[in-house]
Amino acid sequence: MATWLETCAKQLTRLEKTSVLSDKLITLSNKTGVDISPEMLQKLENEHARLNRQLERLRANRFEVAVIGLEKAGKSALLNAWLGQEILPSARERCTFTSTEIWSAQTEQDQLLSIQYYSREEIATLQQQRQVALAGKLLSDKEKKEIQEDYNDTEKNLNAIYEFTKLKNGFKQSFLDIGEISDLLQSAIFKNRAQSLAIKRIQLKTVRLRSDRDIIFHDVPGFNSGILMHAEQAVDRLRNCDAIIYAKEMKQPSITGPEKEMLLVADAEDPSLRVSDKVFVVLTQADAMDDQIDFRDTLAKHKTFWPSVPERRLLPVCARSHLV
Repeated sequence: MATWLETCAKQLTRLEKTSVLSDKLITLSNKTGVDISPEMLQKLENEHARLNRQLERLRANRFEVAVIGLEKAGKSALLNAWLGQEILPSARERCTFTSTEIWSAQTEQDQLLSIQYYSREEIATLQQQRQVALAGKLLSDKEKKEIQEDYNDTEKNLNAIYEFTKLKNGFKQSFLDIGEISDLLQSAIFKNRAQSLAIKRIQLKTVRLRSDRDIIFHDVPGFNSGILMHAEQAVDRLRNCDAIIYAKEMKQPSITGPEKEMLLVADAEDPSLRVSDKVFVVLTQADAMDDQIDFRDTLAKHKTFWPSVPERRLLPVCARSHLV
């Protein structure tokens, strides 16, 4: 069986040849536009853009994993268990920032925590989108309450938030042991409300994901957050992922509307590759089941929603128990 690197090398060669052909077709279409329908030309340009994105990832020797699921599904707890330490904010607390990325670092000296902040204009856009979400009827009372709290707290702390928006290069902190940044990260997210509302993206490079290639885990925010900017960023992450870890509460054996939307987005990037070919369904909080019979019956129900996913990729986990 070919190794991952051998497969990537072969695919890179194939795609580079295809890219040359694609460039020639686009050049030809520009010269003979009258003979090509607008629909065909648009399709060609879309495929060319998709091809270039795949080539970029292969040339960078990068493997990207999207960790998705509804809010409070246990995504961050799962990643904490993977890292072996409770670093990322988990479902016990509200996580207001948009995107968390965990990158593999080759050496301890490469380890870095980076925090990027929203611009002043993006803060204004977020507030407008919160108002739109609050005026709609798609969110639950609990979700609306949380968005209202974010809106009110943003208005209350607006001047302090603007101080963080001035930090165009964000904040960076090197470390040798991942535990060194735990208090710093928790403080930024929970103790300083203005800072937490200003955070757009957190990037953590650590040797705990060390590999012979770049591995990136994207903790994708829940699609049911009700905020358009969050949803757009989640869509971007899903379209560019090589694999999906789908976090689903063990006690919820069903697929909701927002979850179906997530899977459709992930399916749309590459027509030749289905979601079921690259997804790992992780059933979180499996230790919350009442007994063995309840566990087996619930697991069987989950399997009915994922008939095309191999059983070895349908995994009940106990992330918090693992950490303890």
